[in-house]
Amino acid sequence: MFGWNKSYNGHSRPEHISSYLNDPTLKVSTRKTSKDDSTYETVFQTIHSSALILRVHIPHMQARNVQCKPPSMSLPGITGSHPWLDERMKVIGYGPISSDEQFMNSRLLLSQVVN
Repeated sequence: MFGWNKSYNGHSRPEHISSYLNDPTLKVSTRKTSKDDSTYETVFQTIHSSALILRVHIPHMQARNVQCKPPSMSLPGITGSHPWLDERMKVIGYGPISSDEQFMNSRLLLSQVVN
């Protein structure tokens, strides 16, 4: 009755981008940083009032009707440590974006992943 549609193929790339750019919380602090629509940066304010930039790269699709690949995310301009971050400050440990399969199975839109 409330089960997921078994033919679910994931959200499209345009759906992910639209959700990100139109999210009421994220849109005021998000800007495109590439000539195409592949890379964006969102500025967050930490609890210590510092600015933290999250760079989000949304891969282009190689073929039509293929699920959107998970975004890659990094924190440029900082050094730190967290179980989700590698030594280059790339987000690697956040489950929903750790693999193509996990991203599709999460059923999350990009705005939900970032926020």
